[in-house]
Amino acid sequence: MLFLILFIVNGLPRNFTEIFFLSLYLSAFFVMVSNYFNYRDLSREEIGNLLSRGRENLLLDKYARLYSEKNTRFLHDMILQDIILVQKLVQKAPPFSEREQVLEILSNDIKKIRQELNAYDPILSPRVSLNNNYYGLIKDLEDRYQNCGILIDFTCSEDFFVPGPYDRFLYKTLYELVSNLFKHGKGDYVEIHLEENQKEIHLSMTNYGDYLEEGAGRSTGLKLLDFETKRLDGVFRVEEGREGEEKYLAFYVNVPIKKERIYEDYVNRRS
Repeated sequence: MLFLILFIVNGLPRNFTEIFFLSLYLSAFFVMVSNYFNYRDLSREEIGNLLSRGRENLLLDKYARLYSEKNTRFLHDMILQDIILVQKLVQKAPPFSEREQVLEILSNDIKKIRQELNAYDPILSPRVSLNNNYYGLIKDLEDRYQNCGILIDFTCSEDFFVPGPYDRFLYKTLYELVSNLFKHGKGDYVEIHLEENQKEIHLSMTNYGDYLEEGAGRSTGLKLLDFETKRLDGVFRVEEGREGEEKYLAFYVNVPIKKERIYEDYVNRRS
């Protein structure tokens, strides 16, 4: 501001020194204005737009994944192994009154931790189809949450196939949607439909009799699902509606299949 006042008082620059300082001032002023508008635009942008910006986001994404892998390995190599060891010690210990109850708790904890670890980085069985991998996940979650009267109709062709990373993404997606259903759903009949058509994945889950409570927001799991979908250039959408007299709550996931992501995943998984 001091340079601006001096230039206003003295008029146009008359020598090299004044021209230099005027150029320096104008450059600084331009950078300041440009940074302001960049900050304003960034503050208004959604996560989908931010993901496409610059190398910094790639580094942050890689950092987040490495940190998650570190925590996952800790859970598997330390906590889970300790629980398995305690389970074996209890099995070998002399009988005591709460023995069966303790073993049941330990067995359930082992199963829950393994499910959570597999939800983060799924290991799909190559011996069965993707259809059966996904159906097995749904049945495991039914057992975990002790499904009380919710009928799930899962539709997927037996020859359904998508390469990585899309096969694991669908596993994680079904995990979040079905877990969310058992934790928060209010209906008693659900349709889940999965197909691949013209190099695009279409997944839908419709819970009849369900609805969004007033002021309810998305859970952390659904927010992560939204993030993962956008990372793959897809769309995650929640729809609330009515079919006749019955309300329904539907979730839609549409993701394009791209060769470059398949190749990138192939290289990363091999390394």
